[in-house]
Amino acid sequence: MDLDAVLQKLRKLNEPVPKPLSLPTSGEVDNAQQRLGVVVHPDYRKYLLEASDVVFGTKEHCTIVSGGGYTDLVDVAMAAWNEVGVPRYLLPVCEDNGDYFCMDQSGAVVFWSHDGSTDERWPDLASWIKEAWTDEEQTFGHAPHMQISKTSRTNKAVPRDATTESPPQTQICHRNGARMVTANDHARTVSVPCEDVGPSVQLPSLILTHSVNRISRP
Repeated sequence: MDLDAVLQKLRKLNEPVPKPLSLPTSGEVDNAQQRLGVVVHPDYRKYLLEASDVVFGTKEHCTIVSGGGYTDLVDVAMAAWNEVGVPRYLLPVCEDNGDYFCMDQSGAVVFWSHDGSTDERWPDLASWIKEAWTDEEQTFGHAPHMQISKTSRTNKAVPRDATTESPPQTQICHRNGARMVTANDHARTVSVPCEDVGPSVQLPSLILTHSVNRISRP
């Protein structure tokens, strides 16, 4: 799959945010590689330098930014390797509430669950961006009044029944220094970043989506 075309489409989907991300310099990518003790695949290096400032949907892709942050590539990778048991030949490129999308040395992307390895695999970064990020977000992430059930990570959208489901309980918390919105639907709890939101704000309209363990707003 053509990575240039995929990155071009991804950039067109970029969403405005209060604090836009910035692209790293080549030197900052080199420094991250040195700290991690790895050489990133050329496809991933291209993505970092050209499109890692894109914000679209709820995917929390890793970034290389001055001052770090909860999506900082080095911090995410170290946590995945040292705390979750992700093998070091896999480099996390996106954290998904305790699960990870990782790139192997061939440039393929694999899904690593908090329970261990899975057989989910994309042949290259371009395929993962298209199929697991942009296409999935456009299909499920912005669908109003839909809730996604989960069998493994198979996407199956079902209508949300407002008469039988109570809205998630939400609160403001902090994770690794970042302010987060935490939602609990009485079955599980997930968190998403929520910069510039005061501690008294309540978000009862959030819908908890189980397929990709994330929160979407109807």
